[in-house]
Amino acid sequence: MKTAGFTMIELLVVIAVIGALATAVLSSINPIEQINKGRDTRMRSDAAQLINAVDRYYASAEKYPWNEISTDGETAPTEDNQQPTVVMPDTAGEFCGVTMDDGYGTALFGEGACRLSPESAWLDLLSTSGEVKSGYISRLENQENYMIFAYKPEGSDATMYACFMPSSGAFKREAIRNCVNSGYETGIKEIACPNGDGDGNYGIEDVYVNELLCLP
Repeated sequence: MKTAGFTMIELLVVIAVIGALATAVLSSINPIEQINKGRDTRMRSDAAQLINAVDRYYASAEKYPWNEISTDGETAPTEDNQQPTVVMPDTAGEFCGVTMDDGYGTALFGEGACRLSPESAWLDLLSTSGEVKSGYISRLENQENYMIFAYKPEGSDATMYACFMPSSGAFKREAIRNCVNSGYETGIKEIACPNGDGDGNYGIEDVYVNELLCLP
């Protein structure tokens, strides 16, 4: 009595079909885009966590962490930069060791945002005060290729922004949509959307050219 089963030819046909389907699926899913999207998702999460940590610090101290310490860790805060109403970073760069345009060129970005780095000593206050873990701060300070930029307009109740340059197509499209739809206040728009017309306006057909994605 013979047992029913696949012949060698049938097995080869099944394997070939499975291989063709796998190839079709892989070709439709861009692995580089998926990797970049995962990186952008992590950057968005880090940016949101930074804003939340700063808000919690302000709620308990009634000052922002950059009001408590200068960025070089040596020069004492002045009476002016201790006030929570000041812009971060101020025009003298006292709150930020490395400004946004350094390393990129002023043609890429508007000036005035703080690139998080080991020189941003105020970040350590978020860790020592227990708002976030030290490993998180270390990751923010030492990212070289994918960095977060911080900015807060003048006023103690002004919105703080945390921005990053997206690397995936999906997040780049979101960044340009934010610029096209004018969803940003004037100050942050000049930083996040450097490629509009003279008034910072974008056309609906504009494509991504180094725009930043900013939270909240």
